[in-house]
Amino acid sequence: MFIENKYSKCYFNIIDRAKSRELAPNIYTEKHHIIPKSCGGDNSLSNLVKLTAREHFICHLLLPKMLSGNLHHKMVHAAWRMCNSLKNEYRVTGRTYSKIREQHSWIMSEIGHDGQFKMGRPTWNKGIPRTAEEKQRMSLARTGIKTGRTKDTFTNEWKEKISLSAKTRLKKTCPHCNKETSPTNYSRWHGENCRALV
Repeated sequence: MFIENKYSKCYFNIIDRAKSRELAPNIYTEKHHIIPKSCGGDNSLSNLVKLTAREHFICHLLLPKMLSGNLHHKMVHAAWRMCNSLKNEYRVTGRTYSKIREQHSWIMSEIGHDGQFKMGRPTWNKGIPRTAEEKQRMSLARTGIKTGRTKDTFTNEWKEKISLSAKTRLKKTCPHCNKETSPTNYSRWHGENCRALV
């Protein structure tokens, strides 16, 4: 499955070193699938290894260079996800980010119809003909579901509360342009930021 090249050699050097060492308990580690699950790997202990965050990120940068075809695309997607992690665990240089972004963009635009990468492609059920019975069943299932507020949902009591709230809301007057506005707008557009000062 893996292409024999310098990247796979480097990858397995990291894996072998991680398997044979004992790290201190206070060192942060992450579990890594040696053969990724999306490439047919499983959760068995023989397929798992503890890596530092830096090693984990490096391994995911190496994996796309060790695979071809659809597996390569999946590994580019995984690396892209790590670059855009919400936790911000991985520090990415501009060059690395740019390279992965370009590869990921190409995959999403050119090969997005293969099942996993569907961005910019029609949904799987678009254009499927429906029988009259199916349409009737779908229509009945949606009956009574409100997708948002309509004029009927605004009761008189609710309207009065909103009106009273607007009237009793605190206002501030800008000393530069003499406009009366809410505290939020005042801090953003008036006071020291007032255009009348320019």
